[in-house]
Amino acid sequence: MSPDIASAKSQIVERLVELLERETGDDIAARDDLLRSPIAELSVNSLAMISFLDAVGDEFDIDWNDDVDSDAFSSLPALSDYLLARRPAIANDLAQD
Repeated sequence: MSPDIASAKSQIVERLVELLERETGDDIAARDDLLRSPIAELSVNSLAMISFLDAVGDEFDIDWNDDVDSDAFSSLPALSDYLLARRPAIANDLAQD
């Protein structure tokens, strides 16, 4: 993995944590299992999950569809991988910030 992609993945995960904390009101970043846990197990009820996905779509310019593999939600790093695969320009956008 190139340093730019690794950096982008890390930045995306950080932003996902911020969005998840905003939508759940919980201190998600303090969890020891943050990077290994399925997103649904990070204090996310169904309403918060919908709000989180909406916020992720807005943040990363992603339109969600019905064919998203559930593996994309197996962890925050997996969601980061999905977002980069779905819209590779995210890495360039982050490098410009």
